Amino acid sequence: MTQLPIPTETLTFHLRQVFGSHAELVGYEALTGGARKKVFRLELAHHLPTVVLLAWQNEEDYFGERDNAQSIRSDRKAPLLCQANTELLTQWGVRVPKLYYFDNSCVQVPFSFALVEHLEAKTLNEWKRTHSEQEIPLIMSRIHTYLSKLHAIQRDTHGITLDDSPKQITCYEQVLKDTYSELNGLGRAIEAVAKNESKVRRKLEKLYQEIQPRNIFSFIHDELGPDEHLLIDEQDEIAMIDVDGCQFFDLEREHSYLKLRFAENYHYLSRPDLEVARMQFYGLCLHISAAYGHYRLLVKGFPDADMLRSVYEWNVQQLLRISDNAR
Repeated sequence: MTQLPIPTETLTFHLRQVFGSHAELVGYEALTGGARKKVFRLELAHHLPTVVLLAWQNEEDYFGERDNAQSIRSDRKAPLLCQANTELLTQWGVRVPKLYYFDNSCVQVPFSFALVEHLEAKTLNEWKRTHSEQEIPLIMSRIHTYLSKLHAIQRDTHGITLDDSPKQITCYEQVLKDTYSELNGLGRAIEAVAKNESKVRRKLEKLYQEIQPRNIFSFIHDELGPDEHLLIDEQDEIAMIDVDGCQFFDLEREHSYLKLRFAENYHYLSRPDLEVARMQFYGLCLHISAAYGHYRLLVKGFPDADMLRSVYEWNVQQLLRISDNAR
């Protein structure tokens, strides 16, 4: 069994601060996933609710972001964003796990951690196993309503919750810079990409030039799919988890991801106000980022090599297909 990252007596002390002196830890389970933090389900005695422990203490730094102070995924910034984003979403009536306890002091343990609500819920793919095809439109409608509430949270500057200052570059310019870097890395690793890299760059530049400036940005999650982060409870109510990376951004970035992940069910989630140029731009950037990200995880030994290989190979095929239309 994977060891808890926090001593039992320390964890019990904080659990009792939340649930009272009778709180007692009787079992725990490490949950899957977590390329950037550790996640444990905690079972408590005396019919107390199940709790989730989030610990920003993942020794396997797959993305080189733990110690990067500029990254929203760093060990210091991500916990603060988890707290701030949870508070913001709750204020707007967007359901996320309740934050029971948060410690960013790094005094008792050398990392930040939080105790949050455990949601008795399933992903859409899990939900489908016990429901008919005829029920899909209704649940997708609920997801659409939930996303509309999320995306109604807006402001006039892009970026993280904790920084609403004017930015020197647009959000799509930053994405272009990041994508060029990822494409360069992908080209060094994969011959087919190297041979077509200039063509892919031309396509990216063409799409980028078609985007017009805007000054309203929506709060997005950026990683919502039918088998990740978006959950359905027993009453068919929707919630989402892993909110560290939520930020204000172009809505089309969120929808390019939704379109990719929900595939044949995406039409239930689409909106008429999405700009075509932005959708195409973020769609191509997403294929490049997904290909490179999954390739990096594969070579660094992240679990489930077959899945990682299939994802990055498929995305390579897609980015090459799209770039074939470059002029």
